[in-house]
This record gives sequence, C-alpha cells and structure tokens, in this order.
Amino acid sequence: MTLQSLSVTLAALTLGGRLGALSMSLYLLLGMAGLPVYADASGGLHTTLGATGGYLLGFILAQPIMARAARTRTGAYAGWKGLVAALVLGHAVIFALGVFWLKIRLGFDWASALDGGLWPFLPGTLIKGAAAFFLGLIVTPRTCLRG
Repeated sequence: MTLQSLSVTLAALTLGGRLGALSMSLYLLLGMAGLPVYADASGGLHTTLGATGGYLLGFILAQPIMARAARTRTGAYAGWKGLVAALVLGHAVIFALGVFWLKIRLGFDWASALDGGLWPFLPGTLIKGAAAFFLGLIVTPRTCLRG
C-alpha cells in the first residue's frame, strides 16, 4: 500500500480542480521523464503507459470532480457530506479509468480487470479515504478551493 491516492485526494481538496489537475499532470510528466516518482520508486514512459496508466490518468481527471463536490454552488466549503462525496466520486473516477485501462490496454476481460485492478485495493482505499476525510476536515475549510 502506498500513500499515492491519499496525496491525490488531498491535492484536489487543497489546491482545487485546476491546480490539482496541473499538479497531477506535472507528476505524470516527471514520471514519464523517468524520475522514480511512482509506486515502488518506478518511472518512465513504459510505466506510465503500462498497467497503471489508467489510474494515473484518473488522478488528473478526478481533480476537478473532487474539488467541485467538496464545495457548494456558491463555492463555499460543503462540509463533511461534500468531503465524502468528493472522496467517493474521485476514487470512482480513478478506479473506473484504471480498470477500463487494464481491460483495453492489457486485454483483460472484465472479471480479470476487476480482480486485478479493483477488489484488492478497496481495503487500502477505505483506510486512505478515512485518513483523507479527517485531514480534509482540517484543511479543506482553510483553502480557497479554486475551480
């Protein structure tokens, strides 16, 4: 288990959608360039486009969704319900893209993609989601949550 998804969720909650997506894009560019920024200190284009590619793309695309869910229509902090919505929606985007990527890019059937790319990660996601929730209660009201 890594703290990668915890960092991804906190980026959306503290930086907002645009800056969060920009920070995740920079993360992917550094990884593509070969810096060992991914899980297990890996990097390189082969890793970015390999089995984890869909999840990495999901890190970027989840940012505006999570940031939007964490605030009201007026831009104010949406409270604990907004944080829960942000975390559930963000992880749903990440896992949906990751599992879809495994199916398409690696040729898995749906059952194999779910067995390899979703089910084993749910317990850790719940633990990191709880940590992100409690940290989010502290930091999200203090950030501007830019769109």
